[in-house]
Amino acid sequence: MANLLSSTTVGGNAVITTDNIGTYAITSLSGYATQSYVNTQVSNLVDSAPGALNTLNELAAALGDDANFSTTVTNSIATKVPLSGSATITGFKTFATVVSSQDDWQNSPISILERDNIGTGSTSNTYAPNLNFHWRSRTSQSLWMNSAGDLHYGSYGSTGVPAVDGTFKAGTLYAGSGQITSTKVSNWDTAYGWGNHASAGYASSSHTHGEIDLDMHLSRQTVNIDSYNPDAFWGTSIATSTSHGTKPAFFVNIYNLAGNGSSDQTQLATYYGSSNNFWMRSRSDNGNVWLGWTQVWTSDVFANNSANWNTAYSWGNHASAGYLTSLPSHTHSASDITSGVLSTDRLPK
Repeated sequence: MANLLSSTTVGGNAVITTDNIGTYAITSLSGYATQSYVNTQVSNLVDSAPGALNTLNELAAALGDDANFSTTVTNSIATKVPLSGSATITGFKTFATVVSSQDDWQNSPISILERDNIGTGSTSNTYAPNLNFHWRSRTSQSLWMNSAGDLHYGSYGSTGVPAVDGTFKAGTLYAGSGQITSTKVSNWDTAYGWGNHASAGYASSSHTHGEIDLDMHLSRQTVNIDSYNPDAFWGTSIATSTSHGTKPAFFVNIYNLAGNGSSDQTQLATYYGSSNNFWMRSRSDNGNVWLGWTQVWTSDVFANNSANWNTAYSWGNHASAGYLTSLPSHTHSASDITSGVLSTDRLPK
């Protein structure tokens, strides 16, 4: 270095030497990039970037060395579902969440809110949150909830409000206008427990049984025997009530025998007291009203005097002899008496 500085030229070029240093002395640093200036600019460029991203090479590697990085990102975003507006999602999707202490609608993988975020501003079903199942060109059904919390299902009309084709409630299922209750379900379970009767076969047309047992009993004093279903077979009993129709006596069992039409029924009544009294009545063809009760005489209410009747019959028919219908005044002479003894105490005084 000392030899270099002692020469005035290097390769024909003038150099600064100890002899001519005054000639080339730098009197101002203006316009020159000093070390301090360069360090400041580099620091500003790096701007406290992490060590793995403070060089251009590291930045390029982070961008995948993709010279078209902006286009690549734009195309990727276009494949994502937007947070607002409509979109079509295809393929299988799984939604999952973790248990938290938030409200259930915030703690659910999928929560469907009311339309327009109406909140408490309206109770109209127009804003009802709904989940729609749509088979294009065929049918569309929605599962939706009103502001009272009732869960319905039905098809949407032109007004945007879903129909109430059915309703689900806590503990109750409504299918159309029919209600499925826990009581009905219990009855169905009971019927199921009776077993499958299909193998027994069922009558497909009317037929006649030689003998049959029918349980036709109605609860005591629950119907009016004058008007209750005259075209059906039924039976009931009436004690001392006076508000269940015309009965022949207290403490009777009433049996209604259906006829062939609305005016040819018969009712029978039996006494369940201390005797075997029996009555019957029919509905009149004229006016369609019940005739009065007629008692059927039995040995309990009519003595069997058939022996006396047979004796009287043996006396013969006296109708041809004639009978006095009155007792006119008349006299007899002694000559009229042809036999016998006339007692004086029999004569008129």
